[in-house]
Amino acid sequence: MIIKKKWIPILLILLIVRCLLKNSEYKLIMESMYLMVDIAIVIGIKLVIRIKNSILNVIYYILVILFILGSIFGSLFSVPSSNTYITSPNKTHTMIVSEHQMLAAATYIYIYEKKNFLFKEKLPIELSTGDASLPFKGENYRVEWKSEDEFTLSCPYRRGMEPWDYVTHKFE
Repeated sequence: MIIKKKWIPILLILLIVRCLLKNSEYKLIMESMYLMVDIAIVIGIKLVIRIKNSILNVIYYILVILFILGSIFGSLFSVPSSNTYITSPNKTHTMIVSEHQMLAAATYIYIYEKKNFLFKEKLPIELSTGDASLPFKGENYRVEWKSEDEFTLSCPYRRGMEPWDYVTHKFE
């Protein structure tokens, strides 16, 4: 096994970026970018470590395949079914409403504030439906702006029925 030291800083930077992105309250707007970072880490590992032993090489490739499959399947279960963008009246805040269907039993709705073209911050509020409907994708929701920095967001708990689930939030 030969270690190429010139690639170690790049690999360390990729690993640090991946850990920060995964554990931060800020998330990437494009969920598929996590998989690209994971693939870059795998390529980085191969650039750093040159394996001469064929058994170790086979083990490395098996681990790479498992790593990539884990990233792909993890992304499949965490990728939102739909994203809806809602902008405040004076366009100072943009919310991203992310709907996640869970096995046709319920939809969990997470709300983010768009920070810039790349990052979004998860707001401490959530909604859910008792079925697999996507109320925001189907435009079956209400948003009421009390001021430029405060809103109430609501959607039906079950498809088209009362009562409606709602949350209120004030931007800091």
